[in-house]
Amino acid sequence: MTVYMFIDSQCPLCVAEVQMLQRHDKHKHLVFEDIHAPDFSDRYPQFNVHECYNTLHAIDDNGTVVKGLDATVLVWRTVDKYKWLGVLRWPVIKLVADFGYRMFARHRGFFSRLFLGTAKCEVCKDESK
Repeated sequence: MTVYMFIDSQCPLCVAEVQMLQRHDKHKHLVFEDIHAPDFSDRYPQFNVHECYNTLHAIDDNGTVVKGLDATVLVWRTVDKYKWLGVLRWPVIKLVADFGYRMFARHRGFFSRLFLGTAKCEVCKDESK
């Protein structure tokens, strides 16, 4: 199984999550694609960079595009960690969780500054490169 995750390499929170995923990805099932790569649009013309910036995108083994918390749940399942995240996809919880995700994603610079001391970095230390 290979899952492609489209990441914002300029977001400290995103880079921190990628680094955690890499530590847990013992079988190398995840591929990280930087949405800021100069050739991203050439390689993935089906994706709008602005949409990928605002909402996490991933592609599963079947070529299905998943977004937001569905993508988060997928990548963590792929590395066999945090299986409890599946609860966030239960019907009633999903509505609340998706709303929370949209608010978090929209204000991730604030949360990044709050938790990591910086809202954005020009070149984050990303081990996926």
